[in-house]
Amino acid sequence: MIKSDRTPVLWVSEWPLRTFFLFHYIDDLNLKSSEERMEIVWAIVNKMLLAKDAEVNHFLVSEEMILKEVEELKKQVEVKLALQTEKLEEEDLFLFVKIDLLSQLFINQIKEKIREDLKGRENEIRDYYEKANDFILKDAYLLEAFSIGKDKENLLSESFFDKEKLLKEGIQFKKIGYFDEKMLEVKFPENYKKILGNSEKKIILIREDNDIKHFIYLSGHYEEVKKDYEEVEEDLKNFFFEHSLENILEGIYENLLEKYPIEYNEDFFNHFLGD
Repeated sequence: MIKSDRTPVLWVSEWPLRTFFLFHYIDDLNLKSSEERMEIVWAIVNKMLLAKDAEVNHFLVSEEMILKEVEELKKQVEVKLALQTEKLEEEDLFLFVKIDLLSQLFINQIKEKIREDLKGRENEIRDYYEKANDFILKDAYLLEAFSIGKDKENLLSESFFDKEKLLKEGIQFKKIGYFDEKMLEVKFPENYKKILGNSEKKIILIREDNDIKHFIYLSGHYEEVKKDYEEVEEDLKNFFFEHSLENILEGIYENLLEKYPIEYNEDFFNHFLGD
């Protein structure tokens, strides 16, 4: 049986990874395949590599901040028991928190650079949207929304409305977007059946806030349509952001593996991976 204690299972430079912290990332070893376990190990190694390089390059994390996080960790029952039974020392917690904070500083710096870079890639992102077929929906419903005060509720008649009349009264309409049936169910779990069974232009009350009523309505139904750029812009930017972050980190990890020595306990990993 593998013990959860101070036993070091690998080292990144002079920093040890102890079994207690390895198991901290694993809910239940019996439910993890050897591949999943190895993925967890590499994720921890990569975090330690980032933290080590951050330290070497003088990233600053105050001792006060580390100790504050250590005190929070010590409140956890598992950690408290480990300290009492000497399976952990406070210095182990200090290093654990230090690695976590330094690696996060490193990643935050990369993220900030990517955000700045994306500001100059608007045309590339829009061009991707124009060429991609990912945003074409079959059997799509176009929904709009508006809100109206009780003082103007008389403009509505039997749950139907005259959009032109409401526009003249200063009521603003917002295009929510295009949705297929599955998307409707996710977005409007309580009302999607009403939407699907509705005739166009019939309104559905979504909620009331004090004296304001909020409605949605089906303003169009299409056999095929491409979602508007504005609808998917945030998702696209998130996609470009995550893709850039992944690529940059992969390159950094490769460089750091050559820069800092890694040693590991072979007997432990043979047992840990079930070999």
